[in-house]
Amino acid sequence: FHHSIYSAAGHASQSSILERREKYVPVFEEFDIDMVLMGHDHVYVRSYIMEGFDAVVSEENSVINPKGILYMTLNSSSGSKYYNLSGEYEYAAVQSQEKIPSISCVQVSDKELKITTHRIDNEFSVLDEFSIYHKNDIKKKKVTLSAESYIYNGKERKPEITIKGLTENTDYKVRYKNNKYPGKASVIITGIEDYTGTIEKTFIIKPKAVTGLSAKLTAHDDVKVSWNKVTGATGYKIYFKRSIKDTYTYAGRTTKTY
Repeated sequence: FHHSIYSAAGHASQSSILERREKYVPVFEEFDIDMVLMGHDHVYVRSYIMEGFDAVVSEENSVINPKGILYMTLNSSSGSKYYNLSGEYEYAAVQSQEKIPSISCVQVSDKELKITTHRIDNEFSVLDEFSIYHKNDIKKKKVTLSAESYIYNGKERKPEITIKGLTENTDYKVRYKNNKYPGKASVIITGIEDYTGTIEKTFIIKPKAVTGLSAKLTAHDDVKVSWNKVTGATGYKIYFKRSIKDTYTYAGRTTKTY
């Protein structure tokens, strides 16, 4: 529409413009508008993504699945009239008045809305560009691991990933963390291309079972327990029971094998 509600020239703070802003912004949000094209002030302004009346400040020239709206004030394409900038505005990511005619080209696809503003000069040079991408959130997908626990073997454990309908290195990338030694390991799935977001799934690497377990009665009627060292284990928890019918009682933790 004609009268810009996010400009940087003389009309920017007029009461009629501020009234339009108050009325129009909620309507644009209700109808899930991505980008608003405006004029009237004969300067170039690209707003930050605006969530309500608040700017989401970023120096990037693209955004994925924004919650807010991009507002564009376009300059003169004929060069017949220019207005001077009237100050710095907190909602403006780019504000420019070069007094060179310019046009803005909008490209729309299922996944991208891109606006590129060109100077009308001998090189048709680019003044500014910005893209809005709409991608699927991979966190909404169900991830299945081929195994959720392993026995430590000194090698990295890498369970296979299954996401129905998606393909690794086409729709997502995978990396592993803390996946060699006993403990909690992670697989991190990051969306690429048409997908965005990250999922982290965990699995367990268990120490090998204790071997060589023996128990001997000492001269003082104590019981001395010993076992073979388990590679990868950082300690051992000891439990005992006095009879077959009893439940186990925790005796303590040690790093020794005795």
